[in-house]
Order: sequence, then C-alpha cells, then structure tokens
Amino acid sequence: MRSIANIRILLILLILLLLTGCSATSAMNQDKPEIYAFLHPADSEYWQQAAWGVEAAVKNNQAFVRIQEVNITDDYDNSMDLIKKAIRKTTKAIIITPFESKELHKLLEKAHKTGIALLYLDTAEPYDIPGTYIYSDNEKASEKAGCLLAESLGKKGKVVMLSIASDDPKALDREKGFQKAIQEYPEMELLNIFHCNGSRENTRKTISDILAAHPDIRGIFAACPETSAGAVAALTASGRMNDIRIVGFDHTTETLNDIGSGLIYAYVGQNSYQLGYQAAETALAVAAGKSVPDRVEIEYDTSGVSDADRETDPQDMIY
Repeated sequence: MRSIANIRILLILLILLLLTGCSATSAMNQDKPEIYAFLHPADSEYWQQAAWGVEAAVKNNQAFVRIQEVNITDDYDNSMDLIKKAIRKTTKAIIITPFESKELHKLLEKAHKTGIALLYLDTAEPYDIPGTYIYSDNEKASEKAGCLLAESLGKKGKVVMLSIASDDPKALDREKGFQKAIQEYPEMELLNIFHCNGSRENTRKTISDILAAHPDIRGIFAACPETSAGAVAALTASGRMNDIRIVGFDHTTETLNDIGSGLIYAYVGQNSYQLGYQAAETALAVAAGKSVPDRVEIEYDTSGVSDADRETDPQDMIY
C-alpha cells in the first residue's frame, strides 16, 4: 500500500512539472531576455511614448524585451552597470541612444564583438561602432515647421527661432531645416536664433528682450515643448498672444492642449511611439536571424489648427 501511495505521489509531481513547464521557461526567459531596451526616464512624455511603442511591438511575440531606464545625469554608475550586465552571450540585441562616454563606447564595442546587434534609437549621427539607426529626420521636420509658419503668416514678416541647447546634436539639424524653409520666402526675415536650453524661464526672458527690440515680430518657431509652453506663457503675459504665431517642435499633453485652444498654431515633430515600436520590431527581426537595414527612418508628425479655427486671420494680425 505504501509503495502504491508513493507511486501516486510521484505521478502527481510529474503532472505538476509538466503543467508548470511553460511558466518555468517563461520565467527563465524573463531572467535572461534576448533583447534589452535602454530608454531615458519615463517621466518625460516623449520617452514614455517610446516605451509604450516598444511594449506594443513585443506584446504578441515570444521574445522577452526588458525595458530599463538609464539616467546618465543623475545615476550614471547604476546606468552603466545595467548596460554592462546586459552584455551576455544570450543577448541578441540592445536598443540604446548613444551618449558621450568612453565607458559606454567600450561596452558597446564589446557587445558588437560578442555578436550583439546594436540599435541606435532617436539618433541619425554616425557612431563608430556598427549598428542600425532608428530615427526621424530633424532637419526635414524643422523645414516643414518653417513652411507652416511662413504660410500661416501670408508668406511675409519677421520671425525668430527659439532653439534647444547649442551643444545638443539635434540643435544644428533643426536650425538648418528652419533656415532653409524661411529662405524660400523672399518676404520672410529670420531675425535671429536664440538658444533657450529647454527652459521656460530662459524663454520668458528671451521673448521679453525680443519684443523690446523687435515689436513688429510676427512668428516664433519653438524647437522643443518646454520652449513652446514658455513662449505661450510669455506672449500671454505681454498681451501679444493674438498677433504672434507659434509653431512648435515635438509635443506634450500641455502643448497639444495649447494647439487645441489656438494658442499654438501647429507643431511638427518626432513620433516617439513609432520610434520605440520600430526599434523593437527591428530588434525582434535580428533575434529571429533576419537581416535588417542600416537605417530606419520614421516619418515626423504634423498637427495644427486651420485658419478657420483661429480668432484672428493672419492677414489681419497686428504688426
């Protein structure tokens, strides 16, 4: 009787092992994922959207992608440690936005030599370690923004650009694109390009100075969401909101609301959700042994308010 009972117990244990086999395999995969995505902190709407894009792309796939936040400004050592731990023999691909760091360069060089595919997210700048670039063309997007601003002003008038930090690799592309657009309109004049470093306070002070020196200004291209929001606040405070048009680059919930209420004429920018989605799709293709292109360009978004929805027609603007 005791031997029969033991056999029954063994049978039950075998059945339990068979039933839990899939979940055990799943847990193993999660402990050692094939793909890592290193993204900037999700407290930024831009990077939160990118994370959602990655999650959506892998939702119905067997491969497990681990998304990890890296904050090189406030938590450099821990961020580097996370990247270091991801470089294993079983890792197939790493999604990352490269930044200036000798330590990072050594780690990515090691990853490449190990056979790990590198996917450079949100950058078109050439990096000296081979990889696939998943990016939007900032120059083309800013050129579109310049055209939108010019057309909204009847193709004439003085405008300024509130750029991002001068040391930001994307700053030059956005400036070149906007300048190229304005040069296409003989009656448009770009007064200057100001670097506001993504600061609302800097934007407020800059606009105050601009209005004092050029009261006849008609348009502003704000090259990031914080600058767009700062421009809205500054023009509202000065009473010039109704006679100066703003076109922004990229968006947040706040600036989308400003577009909806007519405070910002339009925005052009990167689709961070699609950036994340396409990066994950490409990484999954690599993990499956498929060949992938060197560059994957994501089209930019455009959104705005038609003149019919504005209280003031551009030809009737005060200047």
